[in-house]
Amino acid sequence: VSQTIYISGLATDVIKDVEIVTTGNGLYEVTPTAPAGWTAKELRYAGANPNNYVTFNGEKWRIIGLVNVKTTSGIQQRIKIIRADSIGTNAWDSGKVNDWSKASLQTYLNETYYTSSINSTAQGMIATDIIWNLGGTASYKSSSNGLVTHWYSYERGATVYSNRPTEWNPGKQSIALPYPSDYGYATSGGSTGRDKCFAKELYNWESSPYKTDCAGNDWLKPASGYMWTLSPVSSSSFSVFLVRGSVNDFFDVGSSRGVWPALYLSPSVKITGGTGEYGSPYELSVQ
Repeated sequence: VSQTIYISGLATDVIKDVEIVTTGNGLYEVTPTAPAGWTAKELRYAGANPNNYVTFNGEKWRIIGLVNVKTTSGIQQRIKIIRADSIGTNAWDSGKVNDWSKASLQTYLNETYYTSSINSTAQGMIATDIIWNLGGTASYKSSSNGLVTHWYSYERGATVYSNRPTEWNPGKQSIALPYPSDYGYATSGGSTGRDKCFAKELYNWESSPYKTDCAGNDWLKPASGYMWTLSPVSSSSFSVFLVRGSVNDFFDVGSSRGVWPALYLSPSVKITGGTGEYGSPYELSVQ
């Protein structure tokens, strides 16, 4: 099915004609079921290696999809991207506190990394009005609480450790990390099937056959090591969730793990060229 992707859902912001797929690598439709107000249909790239490469900051990044996000003007849809390669390992917070608004990694990404590693053109493409949701959970290991749909709701909820903020709004260009649900929605499912992957808790995606079919057909799965996510463990003051092949809690945010920066593009940014393939990534420009 041929469909046109829009930035912010506006017909004046057409960026590309694409094919919506139901198997294999490509762009899938996702309809969130919870929480209230976040149910607008999304578009997510999924598969072991879809053509979702984009040139950003003179580097290869990848498009997660057209995603619902809270902004200072309400819930909108924006293009979310993530760096194709890790920038290395770092502590989530050197003080061992799972509060993203004050985390050392947050400061590093939005001050040191932003200033020294993001060029001025790319800086101007990053959305300035994003309110990052910081919800988490303590229960996620069964099919009644650990599916990708559950994670989508947790991330946008208000379950956090005592006195932790539920949102982070720096009021300027902002860089953060992927959510567990970003990883969950990025699988094409293999022979198991995408629906069956969605019916299996992310915590157990390293069990057979999910390790091969669900995690193995998920382009956001780290090739090695672990990937930090933005989501905290709500029952702990010093734990957050990370991705390997499964999603699990990690007890020490002061330890170094892999960092893949993620961000939302401004509505003024359009894709003006390229095919999304590794050798021909999408080209961005501000219109």
